[in-house]
Amino acid sequence: MSFDSFSHNVFDSVNSVLVPRNFLMEADNFPSIGEAGFQSFTLSILVIAFIFGFALSFAVGANDSANSFGCSVGSNAMSLRTACILGTLAEIFGAVFLSGNVIKKITQGIVDINYYTSYYTEATNGTEGYWTPPGNQTLLPEVEEMIGSTSVLLGSASWQLFASWLAWPVSGTHSIIGGILGFHFAARGIMGIDWVEFGKIVVSWFASPLLSGVICGIIYWPIRRFIIVPENSLKYGKIVYPFIWAAAILLNVGVIFTTGSLFSELFGGKDTPWSDGIMWALSVGIAAAVGVVVAVGVYGGIIKLLDNTVNDSNQSVNKAFDENEDKVEIEKLPQTENDKEKPLAEYDLKDEDDKTCRNMFVPLQWLAAVSGSLGHGGNDVGNCIGPLVTVWLIYQNPISWISEPAPWYILFYGGAGIAIGLWFLGWRVIKTIGTNLSTMSPSRGFVCDFSAAVVVLLASKLGIPVSTTHCQVGAVIFCGMVRALDDFIDFEEKQKSWATLKTEINKRVDFRLFGTIGLSWVITVPAAGITSAICYMLLFYIYFIIVGYNGLDCLKVYLP
Repeated sequence: MSFDSFSHNVFDSVNSVLVPRNFLMEADNFPSIGEAGFQSFTLSILVIAFIFGFALSFAVGANDSANSFGCSVGSNAMSLRTACILGTLAEIFGAVFLSGNVIKKITQGIVDINYYTSYYTEATNGTEGYWTPPGNQTLLPEVEEMIGSTSVLLGSASWQLFASWLAWPVSGTHSIIGGILGFHFAARGIMGIDWVEFGKIVVSWFASPLLSGVICGIIYWPIRRFIIVPENSLKYGKIVYPFIWAAAILLNVGVIFTTGSLFSELFGGKDTPWSDGIMWALSVGIAAAVGVVVAVGVYGGIIKLLDNTVNDSNQSVNKAFDENEDKVEIEKLPQTENDKEKPLAEYDLKDEDDKTCRNMFVPLQWLAAVSGSLGHGGNDVGNCIGPLVTVWLIYQNPISWISEPAPWYILFYGGAGIAIGLWFLGWRVIKTIGTNLSTMSPSRGFVCDFSAAVVVLLASKLGIPVSTTHCQVGAVIFCGMVRALDDFIDFEEKQKSWATLKTEINKRVDFRLFGTIGLSWVITVPAAGITSAICYMLLFYIYFIIVGYNGLDCLKVYLP
């Protein structure tokens, strides 16, 4: 690609208040940095990127990562402390081992990476080799990419920290995309933006929570109607329980197997056409085996499920659910801006899980939460720490950075930051998802987690960058609506009216809070983008105007 193709002003789409980019192409306008070289010039950028990278990882842990455990803590299936411990282990493991080892094009290909790459053309037929861009501007695009990626880290981190403080569950992936669009627009205008990909993101704001909610309703209604509400939960529960376990194992094991490259490398790597097929075939086999084992255990009396028709005070509760500890802990959480004067849990509702249902669904919810956290560590950690990895790789080798593997220690750094954010601030979003938006029980929590995971998996296979947060919230909303509608069906005819249905729905879902969350989703991309663009302009001015850049000096180490 010719450097002239993007040699326009920094802000050719807006009125620039800074020095135009073509001003920088004149060698006389560069104060020389002497023999210091590329790494000396960019070291301070790297340090700033590591600081902003930790801030972003912390923000993702406080917001995006907390979604994995919102339903589990809200339903009292596990304590907040337990969720933080499991989240720490799962996020770090997922980040290091499941995130994949090759840096791809900037987040889902939303912008063209070639705009930030220098090229060397080999000498042929007696002509000398040459760089594009030439001479003093060589490696200039890579430095711009380093500044831009640093700006993305700040833009995304600042928005997610703000949203976390207000207990709004927002998308970490979309925050990153907004930051990338902001810096790229400041650097290149609208050139190189994949508008089709951006259109998919906009559509996903509405489609992903809707689809997740529909799937949740389809799954939860028969479970509620035939297992949760009836007095004898085991009448149908024993029949479907092995199938529920098989479906849960199939989805969660399949997602873990196909996330990153840890397992696919055993069968030729991600580029091998049959790799994912083999992984899913193994998942089907494991799921079928688990289903058989559960069936034998339930019908053979090995797995004890309490029947709520038996009144035996000596029967023990599932160890994963400690009524005296976990309920107290969730109630002790400090108040947030989203707490209602009359919590949804105070309404007298008939579909709270009894001991039998808890014993059925608490282990399933643990499985879903931990698997979701592992998947989040493998997928979303790459998004949040990806700009930092980019800065590090360019710093190490600006010529071949695109194909270099992501260092495990930087992935660990990102996973650790996420874990710390989950511990310190994650409870706010956990409370929004698990208690304020709609009340949770183990059965409802498992179905919500399962439905969201299905949509995320389908979207990833179709190449659509959906948000786990959006899917989770959509499932929670629809689950509450299904509960209301199912009760409404059983009302006497004279009691049925739109006003009655609306009242029943409002008992189970806080739509005012959902409206606030929905608005925050729409704001996410522009908010992160504007912050990123401002940061890019400031860093650009500092490094290219005040400090100055000399490509010839920086290039000496990298001449072929």
